[in-house]
Amino acid sequence: MKKEQNLWKKIIWVGVVIVLVVLVARCNRMQPTEPNKTVDKVRKSFQKMGVKEAVTPVKVIVLKPVTFVSKVKTVSTTKAKRDYILSSKIAGEITFLNAEIGNHVAEGEILGRIDPEVAQANLHQAQANYDLANNSYIRQKQLAEKGLISQQQLDTSEAQFRIAEATLEMARINLHNSNIISPINGIVAEKFVALHEYTTVGKDFVRIIDSSRIEVEIGVSDKDIVRIQPNNRAYLSFSSYPNKKFEGVVANVGTQAKQDVKTFPVRLIFNNQDGLIKGGMIAEVTVLLNVYQNVIVIPFYLLQQTENGGYYVFVEKNGQAIRCDITIAEIQDDQVRVISGLSSEDKLITDGYKYVTDKSPVQVN
Repeated sequence: MKKEQNLWKKIIWVGVVIVLVVLVARCNRMQPTEPNKTVDKVRKSFQKMGVKEAVTPVKVIVLKPVTFVSKVKTVSTTKAKRDYILSSKIAGEITFLNAEIGNHVAEGEILGRIDPEVAQANLHQAQANYDLANNSYIRQKQLAEKGLISQQQLDTSEAQFRIAEATLEMARINLHNSNIISPINGIVAEKFVALHEYTTVGKDFVRIIDSSRIEVEIGVSDKDIVRIQPNNRAYLSFSSYPNKKFEGVVANVGTQAKQDVKTFPVRLIFNNQDGLIKGGMIAEVTVLLNVYQNVIVIPFYLLQQTENGGYYVFVEKNGQAIRCDITIAEIQDDQVRVISGLSSEDKLITDGYKYVTDKSPVQVN
């Protein structure tokens, strides 16, 4: 009878212990903390009762030095490196227009013309005034050399000549500005006017882009800006091209944070000779910061947090789970670079780590 009572007591104790272990495990899943003191008490109770502590089945990975790439990821919008909106510089009727959206244009090509009649007449008038002022100035200089006129009269004649000269140059510029000329080899992206429309000074005429090079601007935090350098490699990814990455470089690194968003601007340049990238596309941007060789990297989900904010993991050694307090450097793509606390060939517990404590027995499956 006593043997049966003792057996039932042990069974009840084991049941209580199992419930406690389950509750502790669930709590640990909710928030990683220091090894629960209750688990240690349970282990001591096992020992006092003479009950052999259960061996926890675990899985491990053997740590090997690997290459870890530190990077910044964000989202931005693409735009052509060279993007020009040409505006009317004189007023008048548009008498010629050769700028259809999608057309390729060459540098120096005339895309439109504003009626040059008035500009041409102004040029003829300016030329006549210039000729008259020039001849008068020449005669005045000759008279001044003979002492027949005063220096003031000569100065007045020279001033009139200089004014006529400037007016003639302005008339030539205005006549030249009657033509809308492409400054680059590119494509017509937008057209804002129509043939025979009357345009005014400053009105948008046509937009020309050169998309052979694409520019992207991103904003980064003060933590990351100190790690980004010109010529760092960068990549663009698009949902439109799921299996393709476009490589570029960091062109400029901002030195002043933008007041509205409190981030530092970084400009990236990408070659786009095949024209696959269009202006205004949404891109996932990756900038490589540094490449670390032969470092220890572990999955982020294995981190357990101490009460003072540190981290620890468990490794298997001689049939026991051994707690290792670690120092981490950074987290990237669900991976953590560890700078102290783990070494190559350590057997990191990846399954069952929530159910073990320091020096508890484990069996690797």
